[in-house]
Amino acid sequence: MPKILLIEDHKMVARALGLVLQAHYQVMFAHNMQQMREKLANEKFDLLLLDMKMEDGNSGAQYLHYLQKFTTPILVVAAAITDVELFLCYHMGAKGEISKSLDEKELITATSVLLNGKRAYTPTSLRRIEAFKQKMPKLTPRFLSILVHFFADEHKTDADIAEHESLEVGTVKNYVSYVVKSFAAVNRRELTEKLRAFGFTAETLVLVYSYLAAPSAAPPT
Repeated sequence: MPKILLIEDHKMVARALGLVLQAHYQVMFAHNMQQMREKLANEKFDLLLLDMKMEDGNSGAQYLHYLQKFTTPILVVAAAITDVELFLCYHMGAKGEISKSLDEKELITATSVLLNGKRAYTPTSLRRIEAFKQKMPKLTPRFLSILVHFFADEHKTDADIAEHESLEVGTVKNYVSYVVKSFAAVNRRELTEKLRAFGFTAETLVLVYSYLAAPSAAPPT
């Protein structure tokens, strides 16, 4: 019987999902990063089910980054998922993404698909990923660095950024203006609000652009 590790911090949700899965698989549970690491160090699993919004201080991206060292397929199970999270799930190695609101049959179907070596992204999810990619303007590493400075700290001035980047203040002003216009915003504040509405953090902003710069950034249609 295949063995599944269910990584979910809400114990009632974990119990409900576990009851569905235990009719078909051997299921073990991890409620935080430490428990997940311990389970993976001591057990071999055929499939990992990951909640993207764990509340132990680690982001879903941090969980995916750690899990990249394993070859075990990952199915993300989320109540709701932002375009940023969906894009990162795909590009950080998760083999599928489903909603927690799906019925039992759909959950078992998705797990079976992954256990058979296939992906479980719906056409809608793939379209979302591609549409999100198209919305993101191209930025060189220098422009991205400037963006991350003021997105991570709204109080950081052009002079602060110039000192950190070893640039002239006038050069930074031009870079900031270019980045703001690239996202069709009128000023830093509006751009910051736009990025937060997308679901970005400073961490995921850097991650997303690292994958956008890669040749394989586009998912298959």
